[in-house]
Amino acid sequence: MSSAPQTEHAGIAATLQAAERALRVSVPDSAQLAEVAYAQAEALGDVAGSIQARVIAGYAAFHQGQYAEAKQVFCQVLPRAQQAGLQALEVRALNGRAVAAMMLGHYDEAIECNFRAYYLVQESGDLEGQARSLNNIGVLFFYLREYGRALEYHRQAAALATRIDHAALRISALLNIALDLQEQGEVPEALRLVETAVAQATELEFQQLRAVGITNAAHLRFLLGDLRGAWADCEEALALTQGVGLLDNYSDNLLTRGRLNLAENRLEAAQADLTASLEAACRLSSGPRKPDTLFLLAEVAERRGNLPAALDYLRWACEEERSLLYGIAQRKAQAIGTQLNIEHLEAQAKAQAQRNEELSAVNRALKEAQQSLVYQANHDLLTGLPNRRASQQMLDRALESGEPPAAVLLIDLDHFKQVNETLGHPAGDVLLRSVGQRLRESLGSKDLITRQGGDEFMVILGGGSDPVARATQLLESLGCPLEVSGHQLTLTASIGVAVYPEDGGDATTLKVNAELALYKAKRERHSVQRYFPALSEEAAQRLALQQQLRAALQQGSLELHFQPIVSLETGRPSKVEALTRWMLEGQGFISPLRFLPLAEESDLILQLGTWVLQKAVRQLAEWRREFPDLQMSVNVSPRQFAMPDFAALVAETLSRHGVSPEALILEITENALTAEEAFDLYAELQRRGLQLAVDDVGTGYSNLALLCRAPAQLLKIDRSLTEGLCGASGRHSTQALVRALVVLAHERGMQVVAEGVEGTAQVEQLRALGCDAYQGYLASMPLPAGEMTSYLRAGRAANPSSERRN
Repeated sequence: MSSAPQTEHAGIAATLQAAERALRVSVPDSAQLAEVAYAQAEALGDVAGSIQARVIAGYAAFHQGQYAEAKQVFCQVLPRAQQAGLQALEVRALNGRAVAAMMLGHYDEAIECNFRAYYLVQESGDLEGQARSLNNIGVLFFYLREYGRALEYHRQAAALATRIDHAALRISALLNIALDLQEQGEVPEALRLVETAVAQATELEFQQLRAVGITNAAHLRFLLGDLRGAWADCEEALALTQGVGLLDNYSDNLLTRGRLNLAENRLEAAQADLTASLEAACRLSSGPRKPDTLFLLAEVAERRGNLPAALDYLRWACEEERSLLYGIAQRKAQAIGTQLNIEHLEAQAKAQAQRNEELSAVNRALKEAQQSLVYQANHDLLTGLPNRRASQQMLDRALESGEPPAAVLLIDLDHFKQVNETLGHPAGDVLLRSVGQRLRESLGSKDLITRQGGDEFMVILGGGSDPVARATQLLESLGCPLEVSGHQLTLTASIGVAVYPEDGGDATTLKVNAELALYKAKRERHSVQRYFPALSEEAAQRLALQQQLRAALQQGSLELHFQPIVSLETGRPSKVEALTRWMLEGQGFISPLRFLPLAEESDLILQLGTWVLQKAVRQLAEWRREFPDLQMSVNVSPRQFAMPDFAALVAETLSRHGVSPEALILEITENALTAEEAFDLYAELQRRGLQLAVDDVGTGYSNLALLCRAPAQLLKIDRSLTEGLCGASGRHSTQALVRALVVLAHERGMQVVAEGVEGTAQVEQLRALGCDAYQGYLASMPLPAGEMTSYLRAGRAANPSSERRN
C-alpha cells in the first residue's frame, strides 16, 4: 500500500475517533463527522470504516430523538457487519436497533435484539459488549415498569464497567440505577448517585452524559423540595442539552422548569415552558411526558382563570393516558410474541445450560410484567384502589352502560397534612389505607371507589339511591375513631356531590361540578354539599374578585390601616399591627375574610405580601423618627416563607428604609408551626435580628411540643379565648387555658398579647393572669396612618369604639 492511501485511511480513523468522542460532547457535531467519515470510507472501499461511521450516525440520530431514522440506519448496517465478520460493530448495531425499537414501542424486536447482542458478546468474551448489553436490557425492563429487574441488570452493568475501567459505560449505568431507585421511592439515594455520575462526567468532559445527569438531578431536587437547587440544575442542563443536541432531555428540562415556575406561581413562564415541552414530547412521540405536561398545563389554565382551556387540556390528558394504557396492553402482546424469538436465540446458543437459565428468567420476568403492567397502570399501590387514571375510564364506562350512576362523590380528608407532619408519613400511609378500607366496607356492590391522589377519594354511586343521604352516611362512617400508630384519631372529611344527569351529563362535567361542591364543603368544614348552579356563578365571582384584586395591586388602590397593641403595665401603645384594607368602588370595604383566601389560592398572596412589607416598613421608618421604640407587626403567609429569597427580601427592605431589624415583628399563624421544615427559615430570620410572633393561638391544630419549640418572641392569643375569659353567654370560662398559655410563653421567654379585647373586665382578667399586652377595639379600631399618628402622639388607649369589625 502506498503512503497516500495509508495517510487517507489514517485520516478516516482519526475522523471516526473524533466522531466517537463527539457523541459524549456534541451530538450534532458527531453526526457531521460520521457523515464525513462515511463518504471518505466509501470512496476508499474501507468497509469497516464505512460500517463504523453508519453506526455512529445511528446513535447520533437516536440521541437527537430521531428514533425511526436511527432504527433504519441500524437495520441497514447489521447485514453488512455480519457479512464482513465485524462482530463488535454487529453488537453495537444490535444494541442500537434494540433501544430505537424500544423507544418506538416495538418491544418484541427490542427484546430479540438485546439478547442476540448479549449472547454474541458472551461467546466472544467481549466484556465491554457484555456491559453495554446488560445496561440496555436494564433499560428495557425499566420501560416495562419492572424497576427491580431493571436495577439488577444496571448494577451488573456498572460492576462490569468498573471492572474493565470503562468510564462512559460506568457513568451511564450509574444514571440508570438512579432512575430505577427514583421510581422505587429512594429519591435521596438516587440524587447521591446522580451527583457522583455528574462529577465523573464533568472530570472526563463527557458533556452528553453530564447533560443527562444534571437533567435528572434537577427533577430529583424538585421532588425533594430543593427548589433553588432544582432551578440551578435546570438552567445549566437546558444550556447543555441544547449544546449537545439531546431533544428528550431538553423536553424533560422544560417540564421540570415548568413545574418550578408553577410551584412559585410564575404562571406565564410555566405556560411557556410546558407548551415547549409538549411540542418536544410530541416530536418524540414520548408517552409519559405528554399526559404529565398536559395535566400541568390544565393546572396553569385553572389558576389563570381560563376554565375552558383547563377542561380542554384535561380532556387531552385523559385521551393521552388512555392511549398510554392501550400501548401497555399492546406491549404485553408483543412480549408474548418475543418468546418465539428467544427460543430461536436459545437454539443457536452454544452454552446451552447457561442460556436456558437466562431465557427462563426472562420468560418469568415477562410473565410477571404482563400480570403487573395493567395493575400498576390502573391502581394506587398504597391503598390497592383504582387510581385517578382509571377513574376517568370507570366513569366513562358507567355512563355508557345501561345502568348509569346516580352521582359522583369527591371526598377530601380534613387536616390530613397535620397527621403527616405530627405523626410522620408512615402513619399517614396507614391512615389512608384504613380510610380506603372503611369506604370499601361502607359501599354497595354497584358502587365504585378510586383514590384520586393525596387525601382525596372519588366514589361513583350506583343507581337507585339518594346520593346526599349516602354521602352523609359515608361522612358518619369516616367519623368513627381510628387507631393509627398508637394514637386514637377521629377523622373529619368534606364531600362534594354531583348528581347524574341533573348536575352533568358527561364524566368531565360531573367531576368538575363535584369539585366545586367539594370546595364549598371544605369552606364550611366537614360537611356534605351538592352542586348547584350558583356554585359555578360563585366560582366566576371569585375569579372576577381575584382579577379586581390583581388590578387593585397594580393600581395601588389598597391601603394599610394600623391597630395599636397596648402594654398592660403602662397603658400605652408599644406596638402596632399593619392590616390590609381594600375599598372597591361601588361595593365599599371588602372584608379581608373574602379577599385574603382568594390571594392565598393564587400568586397574588406573594405580590400582596411584598407590597404590605414594603409599605409597612416605609411607614415604620417615618414613625420611628418620632417614636424610636415603636415596633410594628406584619402578617406573613406560609407561602411567603416558602420563597427561597424571603429572608433576604426582608433584610433588604429594612436596610433600604434604615429600620433596625428588631423593630419589625413577623406574624405567623399557629397552623404554620406544623410545618417543621419551616423551622430552619424561622431560625434564619432570627439570626438576622428579626422578631417572630405566633398569631391566632388557640384556633389551630399544633401540639404544645411544637409551640414550645417555636423560635418566637411573641405569642398572640386568639379573640375566641379572650371572649371566653368572663364565661359570657353560658360559655365555659377560658381562664385556665389562657393562664396555661401565659405560663408556657413566659417560661419560653415570650411575651403574650391578647387579641379581640373589647371590655375593661377582660383587661382586668388579663392583667391578673399575667398577660403582657392587649389588642382590640377597647384600645382602638384599625386606623389609617394619619389617624394612628395622632393616636400615638396622645400616648394612651382611646375609648372603646362603638364600631365593630366587618
